[in-house]
Amino acid sequence: MDKFRAYGQFLKRGEHIYRTSAHLQWGDSTKSLGCCVLLNPGSATLEKVAPEVYSRLLADGKAHGQVIPDPTMIQLATLLERIFGQSLEGQFQIYNLFWLQNTDDQDAIEQYVELVAREEFQFDESLIELVELKQHPWVLLGWGVKKHKRHWHPFVQIKDKWVSLIQTSGVPCFGKEHPKQKSG
Repeated sequence: MDKFRAYGQFLKRGEHIYRTSAHLQWGDSTKSLGCCVLLNPGSATLEKVAPEVYSRLLADGKAHGQVIPDPTMIQLATLLERIFGQSLEGQFQIYNLFWLQNTDDQDAIEQYVELVAREEFQFDESLIELVELKQHPWVLLGWGVKKHKRHWHPFVQIKDKWVSLIQTSGVPCFGKEHPKQKSG
């Protein structure tokens, strides 16, 4: 079994770095092994995990390439390797409710809400097309189950949009649901 590789695509706007997409790769196949929707790319510190990609990002405002896997990517790879065993060949896509890099989930949500309010980020900018979602055999939901704060309206909206997209797609999904909130 090949060791996996991790890839990311990044965008810089003003002071903020966004990871707009990421995937884990085993072998050379582009076949989807599944996907996940997480909160945000929290620990993907680009200057440490891919200095050459970071340099291109600073120069061009966007960049993509191989990165050193962060702890979340390693956990996801371990899960997939246990599911598929020796026959692992393909890609696992990592989507996020929003692209802003921040390791503190509460602060990340606050920043996201503020960026949306200042119109520096569209609340649904991270949403993918239905046709793309339908390419995956299953979806793991992992955006947390914390109680929403009243002013987190854009955050609630993007979660609801993702849930609706997944329901429309018919792609099986799993994750832990908040006990008191339908899409929490």
